[in-house]
Amino acid sequence: MVHNDPHRAIVDMLMTERHISAAYDAAILQGIGEDIRQAFKHIQDEEQEHARALVDALRQRGWSEVPPPYP
Repeated sequence: MVHNDPHRAIVDMLMTERHISAAYDAAILQGIGEDIRQAFKHIQDEEQEHARALVDALRQRGWSEVPPPYP
């Protein structure tokens, strides 16, 4: 789907990042071994950085109202 509204596109990406982040949270808690848990934690950190960059993009454009994580 193509968005003509940049605000909506960024919000959609942010919501996707939040969903992915929640999945990694569950995987970290259920990790079978420490090496797997650490790998998931590393990926989770990267996902949080992506989400933070999207929030910053919203705020830089004056769209300071960030949607709640779980509406």
